Parts: sequence; structure tokens; C-alpha cells
Amino acid sequence: LTDVAEEIDKLPRRHTDLLNLFQDIKNKQDEEQYERKLADEALRASESRFRAMNDASPFGIFLTDSEGNCLYTNRRYQQITGISLEEALGSGWSKALHRDDRERVFTDWYETVKAHKSYDDVRRYQRPDNEIVWTHVRAVEIRDGDELHGYVGTVEDITERKSAEEALAKERNLLRTVID
Repeated sequence: LTDVAEEIDKLPRRHTDLLNLFQDIKNKQDEEQYERKLADEALRASESRFRAMNDASPFGIFLTDSEGNCLYTNRRYQQITGISLEEALGSGWSKALHRDDRERVFTDWYETVKAHKSYDDVRRYQRPDNEIVWTHVRAVEIRDGDELHGYVGTVEDITERKSAEEALAKERNLLRTVID
């Protein structure tokens, strides 16, 4: 009988222990839920800053996977090249290249990616309206330690500079002809 009485005395303490355990579990769940909410808010804010930066950039910006296939382009990239994001995805970006540059650029790009190196090139794009745009393209690896996740690159429209260089070269040649 004493054993039964002792067990009965322990019941409220066990009940309290169980309630405390359940409360601890609930508190932990609430804490994890709050931390997830904060992380989600931070991610949304980061994405918003990324979009604003992309929209404000005077450069075309592109992202690729680790194999060099296009995953994203900003509006300025699309203006420079004359193709939409959907058209640029995968290796579709190469269709916007000037026909005389296409094979060289395509080969150089994928060889650079295969070697996991940075990329730097001057190339021409030919827009659907046949306007030719000279560009300077740079891309660097996105890494997490030794793991390559892809590339981020910029496309700078240098058409005006190229036109000025060509005009200057013509003037120099004309001047040489006159002097000679």
C-alpha cells in the first residue's frame, strides 16, 4: 500500500514534468518558426536589393550554371543583345552573336568554362533589326570553396568607343596619305 501511495504522490510531479516537456517543445518550435520567418524576410530583402541593382546597372548582367549555360540576364543585357531572357537561356545567347564571331566566341566561352577560368572578350552582337553592337564581356566564377557553382558576367556596350577608334584610324590614314 505504501508503494501505491508513493506512486500516487509522484503523479502530479510526472504530470508537471510532461507539461513542462510539452511547453519546451512548443517554445522550441515557436523559436524555429520565428527564425525561419526572419531568414525568409532577409532573403526577400536581399533579392529585392539584387533586382534593384540589376535594374539600375548600365551593364548587361548574366548568370550561368557551372557548365556555362545561361540561367539569367538583366534588362540591360537584353537591350544590348536584342534578345529576351527566354531566348538567351541555355546556349541560346549565342544566336545573338554576329555570324563572324559566333563560332570563335562559342568555342572560347565553353573552353574557358571547362578550364574553370575567368573570361574576358570583345565581341559583336547582331540585333534582330541588324544593328551591330560591339561589347566587352567579362565573367568570373561563382565558387563556394573549391566547388564551382557557375559564372556571373557583365556585358558593356562599347559601340561608341569602337566607332570613335575607327574614325580616328581613318583620320590617321588620311593624314599619312597627305603627308606622304
